[in-house]
Amino acid sequence: MPDLLLQKEVAERLQLSKGRISQLVADGRLTPDPETRRIPLSEVERFEREEILQPAGAKSGRQPRSSQARASQLAASRLGIAPGARPVGAEVVEPQSQTQQERLATGRVAVRLKRERADAERASLRLQREQGSLVDVQRMQAAVAGIHRQLRDELLTLPGRVGDVVASVVGTVTPEQRAEVRRLLEEEICVSLERLASQLRQQAALSGEASTR
Repeated sequence: MPDLLLQKEVAERLQLSKGRISQLVADGRLTPDPETRRIPLSEVERFEREEILQPAGAKSGRQPRSSQARASQLAASRLGIAPGARPVGAEVVEPQSQTQQERLATGRVAVRLKRERADAERASLRLQREQGSLVDVQRMQAAVAGIHRQLRDELLTLPGRVGDVVASVVGTVTPEQRAEVRRLLEEEICVSLERLASQLRQQAALSGEASTR
């Protein structure tokens, strides 16, 4: 799709008023895109070549003084030269080359695409949040932490709840044996919980680093 410019952007490029651009469009000297009503960059470049840099008086070897001044001013502003200044070692300010114009056009397209990509990403995140497929990280972390605490409490009370069941399975046991079974169960459960907590801390740290990039 060609690079399309607003009338304001065309006015800045040609150093004309926005009203003058509207008049040029109405006169048919600048043709906008029929769908978007924006003006293609190629149409602006054609206008520069035919209407500003080479007006009708160029065939006789002379340009109207106003057109000469406008062309010089336009070329000087693009080259970063103050109005009325002359480049060192040059007598005439040359208009921008086709390569420079293409480079500027490419830069504008890149900026526009970057802005549109950022807008699309924000819109996608907003839609996911509205549909419920995207949740707040802090809320999710708090919910997961609550589940982990509940799981830990259930596991830590497990030895006391299964002690009698173990005793009934193995037969008569002494109080010392029952206490040893409970100690072993508690030890294994604590080791497993500590290992799980360490893994969760590592995952949380990785998630925090990824969210700050």
